[in-house]
Amino acid sequence: MDGDYCTGCKYCDECPHEFKPSKFMEALRDSVRYGVEKEKLTQWLMTKFITAKELEKCLECGECLDMCPQNLDIVEDIRRAKALFGS
Repeated sequence: MDGDYCTGCKYCDECPHEFKPSKFMEALRDSVRYGVEKEKLTQWLMTKFITAKELEKCLECGECLDMCPQNLDIVEDIRRAKALFGS
């Protein structure tokens, strides 16, 4: 796979808002790995138990960014997912 993706270290799971960014980031990584079409990404995330309600726990504070050894822009990916879910 080309690009930077979550390695599943779970360092970001120290979220003060009880959100598990690693679960979301791993689902996003796997969507690329398995070639999920963009039109089906919302459905894919839901099969991984990522819902709009779960995403709303993320207040986009950015603490996860400081913890990520891959320097992934987790917050931006979450913003895009929220937009997909219409949040």
